[in-house]
Amino acid sequence: MTDKPASKRTRRVKRELASATSPAKAPAKTPAKAKAKAPAKAKKPRAPKVPAPLVSPAHALPEARPAGTVRVLAIDPAMSNLGLVVADVDVVSGEIVGTPELRLTSTAPGKDKKTVRKSSDDLRRCRELYTAMAPLVDRVDLVCSEMPIGSQNSSAMKGVGVCTMLLATISKPLIELTPEEVKLAAVGKKTATKAEMISWAYHRHPEADWLRANGKPEGALVNANEHIADAVAVIRAGTLTDQFKLLALGFAQRAAG
Repeated sequence: MTDKPASKRTRRVKRELASATSPAKAPAKTPAKAKAKAPAKAKKPRAPKVPAPLVSPAHALPEARPAGTVRVLAIDPAMSNLGLVVADVDVVSGEIVGTPELRLTSTAPGKDKKTVRKSSDDLRRCRELYTAMAPLVDRVDLVCSEMPIGSQNSSAMKGVGVCTMLLATISKPLIELTPEEVKLAAVGKKTATKAEMISWAYHRHPEADWLRANGKPEGALVNANEHIADAVAVIRAGTLTDQFKLLALGFAQRAAG
């Protein structure tokens, strides 16, 4: 006798029994919640990269001048870095007497380009340059300056125009020099490097207030000294000109008379 096939009800009962007696399945693991990221630390606003003008050197020349000297202002003009040196120069030898007064005024484009016009920012930089130079012109007998030269890009040409106008405001006698004359007078070659110019000027006046790393007296000389070193060389080149010899003679005679 063959078994009759199980009815639908029988099969359903068997499934229910099997389900009831089988071990319960572990509930599916829910994915762990991602840890909340800590809020990013707010970055401190960086100070604008505008070098502070060196307007109060540790060494300033006294008002009284050594006998037989003329007081000279030497200028290495540039819109970004204006090198200025005030020194007493012997009218006969053309050598600097004592320690020269070194100054550097640096300007840079402002960062607030959304609310400040470019022309207004340029005007601010021009005022800073003039404010640094003008009081020194009043303290000296004559001025020697390296003259700005042309360039092929518009930004550099703007700097040439600014520096030329700056020099045009000088009311004292002005001895104009080319970059080649300045380098030849100092290092003896037209292709003198910035490092060579700094080395030359420093070894002539190691006691002067040169710019040093971290502002410490024992710090290494920084590259910004190139503008001051060029101004020292401007004095050297200026004293080799016939114009200086005539002017120095006139000042000496005036002082003696």
